[in-house]
Amino acid sequence: MGELITTLGIDGKLLIAQLINFLVLFFLLRKFLYGPLLGMLEKRKTLAEESLAKEKELSQSSELAEMQRDEILSSARDESRILVESARMRAEEVAESTRTATEKEIAERIVRTEEDLAQRRAEFDIVLKKEAADLVTRSLKKIVPKVTPSEVEKEMIEEALKHTAQ
Repeated sequence: MGELITTLGIDGKLLIAQLINFLVLFFLLRKFLYGPLLGMLEKRKTLAEESLAKEKELSQSSELAEMQRDEILSSARDESRILVESARMRAEEVAESTRTATEKEIAERIVRTEEDLAQRRAEFDIVLKKEAADLVTRSLKKIVPKVTPSEVEKEMIEEALKHTAQ
């Protein structure tokens, strides 16, 4: 095999020196360049995976927050609708009770007014009868001479009052 190496023009010492240089360079590059470079690439890969995982979590939490916001808004709309309906119903009840109370008060005032009017009519009738009696008395005194006894006079006045009352 030694002949073959010399025939090919390969120098054994030079080949061994180059092999040693290659191995030294390989170990140096591996230790100082490939190792840190591969470590840095691994860190970047890990960071990228973590970033993707966080982005996915944020996306999911964002979607969840969006759904919760929609639910809260929907709930708030429903509650506001219920409150508005309740207020409307309460306003109708108040209006109805106010209307009923007003109608009752008006009816009571009408009754009181009618009673007051009846009382005034009765008072007016009494006053009118007194004045009519006075008028009849004066008229009779002028027509009938003073000869008539007082009882006859009273009977005539009562008779005249009966006819005026009717």
